[in-house]
Amino acid sequence: MMARELQQYGVPVVTACRRLAVARSSVYYRPRPVAVPVWLAPMQALAQQHPAWGYRKVLHELRQAGHVINAKRFHRYWRGHDLGQPPLRSRQRFRRPRQPFEAVVPQRAGEVWTMDFIQDRLTTGRAFRILNVLDVYSRRALEPLVDTSVPGAAVAAHLAALFRREGVPAVIRRDGGPEFRSRVVQRVLAQWRVKQEEIPPGQPFDNGHVESFHRTLRRECLSRELFEDIVEARMAVSLWTLVYNEQRPHMALDYRTPEAVWQESIFQTQDPNMPRVQIAGADLGRPNI
Repeated sequence: MMARELQQYGVPVVTACRRLAVARSSVYYRPRPVAVPVWLAPMQALAQQHPAWGYRKVLHELRQAGHVINAKRFHRYWRGHDLGQPPLRSRQRFRRPRQPFEAVVPQRAGEVWTMDFIQDRLTTGRAFRILNVLDVYSRRALEPLVDTSVPGAAVAAHLAALFRREGVPAVIRRDGGPEFRSRVVQRVLAQWRVKQEEIPPGQPFDNGHVESFHRTLRRECLSRELFEDIVEARMAVSLWTLVYNEQRPHMALDYRTPEAVWQESIFQTQDPNMPRVQIAGADLGRPNI
């Protein structure tokens, strides 16, 4: 600092500060050493273990572990260590006019399901598909169907198995894919008396819950793993789905797991005297985060 250099040549501090138009407190100030927070190492470990998590989810996990953390200070350290991810920007622009679509809002778990496909490739270059079925209320992912080819007959058999194991939804939301419009799938849905809710073409945002789930699946599993064969892909996707349901906190569910909300809602349905499940700070129409 210039005032300190002038002081070495015998210039009084008051005179030097007056000539330089600076406050005298800046001359006497000595920086204090900043203590490294105890949660810095756990924050970096969680960010490395879950690279797709945002700072809010990591902050919640650290607070659950007993750390007392100021949110603004945590965010400064998060950005300072370059742990944040760039925001997602869509390169597509929807030019067609949007068609009206009124989605059914579920009031309990198991009432509205949504399903869609996502595709990936093995190390051999062969493509495989994943049929994901998601409960909209609890965000619980049901057992996925992973195979190199998923025709309508396989979709129908998979849905029938889910109906017998998990219960029958009142509504199932889907797009206009040929597998979903096949006769065998339509026959199964008619037999189980499931109402279909087809989103308009070119409007995947109307099926935002499963689209957001696919983004999370790709960032946390598919983009981080190499699959030698379809058996390895099935095991990896099934294991990730189990972790997603039972361990991964969900922001839209007030940082509870989908499995916990599913069980609470099912118990409430069986016992009418039990108070209804309340999802604090969550909108039932809000997509996955």
